[in-house]
Amino acid sequence: MKKRVLWLCTLAVLVFIAMGCDNAATNDNNEEPFEGTLTGTSWKLIAVVDAANNVSREPGYGERGWRYDVYTITFGDSGYLWGRSERNSIYGQYHTDYDADILFLHDVMTTAVCCDWGDGMLYSSVFVGINCSRSFKLYSQHLHIFYNDGKEYLKFNKIE
Repeated sequence: MKKRVLWLCTLAVLVFIAMGCDNAATNDNNEEPFEGTLTGTSWKLIAVVDAANNVSREPGYGERGWRYDVYTITFGDSGYLWGRSERNSIYGQYHTDYDADILFLHDVMTTAVCCDWGDGMLYSSVFVGINCSRSFKLYSQHLHIFYNDGKEYLKFNKIE
């Protein structure tokens, strides 16, 4: 009986630790979710995060290297979005469900002027599509847009 209680307590502690690791991957320094909107904001990609394994890395850049306008996204006032991958422009429409933290993307396209380098293909694939939706978390200075069934996300800093 004592072994069973000890085993259950150990299991409970491990579950508690695992839950804490998941929160660490999706919460920026205990920053509380923001009650504002995406409308009228611009963002710069700063990390590609594997939430399932709590690992992040800086985005990869191709031969052009880091530029201020690469991997950016702007959510306009009129329901339109635009941005840049490594070599191409992204544009389309969006709307949000803030109660469910869902970003709906409509007719989002890329210029496809040239093949993207670095993480350009990944970046574009998260946004581009006829009709798709992505989970997101909005913080005052950060934005997380999830993909791969919520196992990974793009982490953005707000552009002031």
